[in-house]
Amino acid sequence: METEGGLYENMFWMHGIQVNAKNPAIQYYGGTVLYKSTDNGKHFTALYSYGTGLHHEPHPDIRSFCISHSTPDGEGDELYLATDGGISFCSQGGHKIVNISGLNLPITEFHGVGVSPFRSVISAGAQDNSIMSYIPDENRWITDIKGDGYDVEYSETIPGLAYGQYNAYQLSATHNDVAPFMKNTGISHRPRTLNKRSLYTHPNGTVYVTNFDLEILFPGQKNGM
Repeated sequence: METEGGLYENMFWMHGIQVNAKNPAIQYYGGTVLYKSTDNGKHFTALYSYGTGLHHEPHPDIRSFCISHSTPDGEGDELYLATDGGISFCSQGGHKIVNISGLNLPITEFHGVGVSPFRSVISAGAQDNSIMSYIPDENRWITDIKGDGYDVEYSETIPGLAYGQYNAYQLSATHNDVAPFMKNTGISHRPRTLNKRSLYTHPNGTVYVTNFDLEILFPGQKNGM
């Protein structure tokens, strides 16, 4: 991605510009990904694509970054990135990137969590990491990244049934306790709906979804009201 005369990324996600200490024409911009300019900011090029943060590709959405070593031509510059998903080290002017979070630094921001009353399975919604589930009997996590994940609630009457919300506004469900939550409940976007809504499952099976409006999904009903 190259930008003529500047950056056309959504500018609310701007986390600073860092300038090479030995060559001010070389600049780095932290947005959803890391950009680099070699002509005083006239043109910027993305150094990697917006992805899932796997295989040492930095997690999307830079929160902070710094240049730790500058070189005159910028090809030996070294940087550290702090993102929604951890910490990355960039060398060779940002062209070689390594995830340095390690196994002992699990980074994510949780919005909601629910526990199955039948199997003790745990599911949680996290920023940028969707809804993930932990199966205690198997000591393993199930991850299925689809963007952001939000609140999760398990049914108290039907084994395996759980409700959760991704950043597509609609309320989704699963019938086997764990992610991914792929069944459409019929509750979707309303004019004033925010991504994050609070969920509550009543012992009688009724599901309440709250934000600016209250939506109710009665047992056996295919669409909320």
